[in-house]
Amino acid sequence: MTRFIFRRSQLPRLWILTPTASTALLSNFGGTIDRSWMAGVYFLVAGLRSAIVVIHQLPVIPETMWLRILGKGRVQRQAIDELEALPEDNPNRSATLKLLFNLREHLEARQELDNAL
Repeated sequence: MTRFIFRRSQLPRLWILTPTASTALLSNFGGTIDRSWMAGVYFLVAGLRSAIVVIHQLPVIPETMWLRILGKGRVQRQAIDELEALPEDNPNRSATLKLLFNLREHLEARQELDNAL
């Protein structure tokens, strides 16, 4: 039997993504800010190897655009505007827009199905 030994730093981390989170919720989960990370990322107790990413608190920079697309309301709209503003020959732009349109169609179809039940 092969035995694998992993260092703690090699273990995966659970990233919990949420469009919004209250201070009370973050406090209930023991979420704390690590100043070496960007705003919007709250780490839970070390043993859980988890963090909560509060999408609406992320800085508006190109590196967070993909996560902010998963947000809601104004945050999501701004991220989609940034995506649409990318050059038309950008492969990420066209592929992501196709995925977003597909997601919207699936969500609308699911909503219609839920309303029919």
